[in-house]
Amino acid sequence: KANALTAGLELLPWTGTLVMVAPFAGWAVDRFGERRMAMLGLLNQGVGYGALAGLAAPTRGYGWYVGPLILAGCGLSMAGPALQKAVLSTVAPVALGKASGIYNVFRLLGGAIGTTLAVAVFGYFGRVQTAVTFTQGFQAAMILAAWLSLLGLWYARLLTSED
Repeated sequence: KANALTAGLELLPWTGTLVMVAPFAGWAVDRFGERRMAMLGLLNQGVGYGALAGLAAPTRGYGWYVGPLILAGCGLSMAGPALQKAVLSTVAPVALGKASGIYNVFRLLGGAIGTTLAVAVFGYFGRVQTAVTFTQGFQAAMILAAWLSLLGLWYARLLTSED
């Protein structure tokens, strides 16, 4: 069993990518366009979550999950700046504050809905009582996360950008 500190540290390969990747992603969005970077980010995120689902096994050690966590985190860190620029570059400067606020509301709402769906799927397919039932729920939740990312990829292709 892990304590809160250990669990938090073990998620760093996923969440820590934001600090390292987002500044590069902002530069890359300006160079390659919103559509390309959003699609690349969502693809990486979907593949990372899919790999987490595919690798999940009660007997596997933490090391197996580091690569997919990094891939998913890099994807999230790439897609964020691309999607934000896609939204904010479509409005007049006088409306940037409103557009930024609306973008953030929908970003947070999407995160809350995605988390709710993942928890519901975990609860339907798994339990926390044993390693096997936990893994079953985890796999189902990661498959959902991968599909949601790939659904986002499908819609990101519709973005207009100067690429």
